[in-house]
Amino acid sequence: MLTTSKKQRLQALENHIRKAAEQIQKNGLEIGRDLCEIRDDELWKDEYASWDQYLKERAGDLVGKSWSSSLKLIEAAEVEKRLPTRFNVESSQLASSHLSEISRLAPQKPKDEGRGMEKDYSRLRKQVVERVLKSATDLSGGVTPSVRDVRKA
Repeated sequence: MLTTSKKQRLQALENHIRKAAEQIQKNGLEIGRDLCEIRDDELWKDEYASWDQYLKERAGDLVGKSWSSSLKLIEAAEVEKRLPTRFNVESSQLASSHLSEISRLAPQKPKDEGRGMEKDYSRLRKQVVERVLKSATDLSGGVTPSVRDVRKA
């Protein structure tokens, strides 16, 4: 059984972890937004042959994450732009992992270089996102849905 001082210490540490986790999610979206701006404004062009090359070479140094993890942050930032007003990230407590899951709804389009496919976030409809988030919220019993709830919805 935990003593009162140990219980208080446990609660303090758990609260610290929750706060740090919230910051990580917030920073993840900010990183995704910044990466989108670098990509969209082609700020990488003077030193790199392609956006993919830039991201593959710089992601680890800049973000401390792999290329694929950086892409998930970009996906989350793209989806955030298309969230209905009532599902604002701050008020709904949606994390970048929720938004990355929603990104699966975006239709595919051919890449500019003609090789492979990529997501077309401009065609991700707010009505579809809202319907999925409402359904996920219903699955979770009216509280912030888990990523699993979003996937099921």
